[in-house]
Amino acid sequence: MGKLKKIKGGMSLYVTEDEKLLANSNTRNGVYVHDLDTLKTVFQTRTVSNVDKKAISPDKKYLAAKNTSGQMALISMESGEEILRNDMAKCEGYQMTFATDGRTILDFDWDGRTMSLNDSDGFKILDGPEAGVKDRIKPMEYLHYDRFSRQIYKLAQGKDSGSGEYAFVSPADAIGLEYRPVHKFAGRMPSHTTGISICKDHIYYLSNDRTELIETDKNFDNARRIPLPKMFRESRVMVNHMYVSPYEKYALFYMGFWNAFIFDLASMELVMEFGEDVVSDFTMIHEDKTAIIATWGGTYVGSL
Repeated sequence: MGKLKKIKGGMSLYVTEDEKLLANSNTRNGVYVHDLDTLKTVFQTRTVSNVDKKAISPDKKYLAAKNTSGQMALISMESGEEILRNDMAKCEGYQMTFATDGRTILDFDWDGRTMSLNDSDGFKILDGPEAGVKDRIKPMEYLHYDRFSRQIYKLAQGKDSGSGEYAFVSPADAIGLEYRPVHKFAGRMPSHTTGISICKDHIYYLSNDRTELIETDKNFDNARRIPLPKMFRESRVMVNHMYVSPYEKYALFYMGFWNAFIFDLASMELVMEFGEDVVSDFTMIHEDKTAIIATWGGTYVGSL
């Protein structure tokens, strides 16, 4: 643990695509932006209560923050002023991103909506049910922006009842958004609640019995099954969550409470046991040379 430095803020992580800035938060309404070269805090603010997800615009002028009710705030990182706040569809959601114009936020929620928000056009639902409409007969949909392909992935049930579960993709833009199917799952689609990592060249997720790591291409095809390390397969405690690093060199398996283990993905040899706090997020930068582990009580950054 001596190689990892603790910085304030934790929970979910957002790293800019050039890997210069990191945004995290506390459990209330505080958001922190850190310089990843110096690990110094360069901006912090108070915003929506119960803040969850964060995003930074490509020009690093704006910070978006979303809470556990889906409410979104857009904040100027130059003046510190809040530019706008919107309730969106009043539904908890996944990690949002900025569109190519640098001012429009693309947002995704648990009811399968793809939405946009900016200070000129306001809030729009681009795909999915109207605000307030919930269809709990369908499985919970999962949406994810992939920075490598610049596409949005959507895992959802087909439009017709009983037609199966699919992976769809769309260009990540408010204009021209259109989901097309790329894969039909033979059974249940992967569960994002145990971890889906959409990495540079492959996608990874846990098997339903949590004894294998499934590796596929970027269309969820050509599956390869990787047995989890023996310590997990023989344990009475199942893996709670899995993360694979962006360049696919490491995998973190979280067992719940304070038990997390980082393995070399190619050899499945244990690299580090992490037991500092409850793990809430994990990623790596510098082509998987530097690890970032978020917890409820702080974020740890350093080499493995």
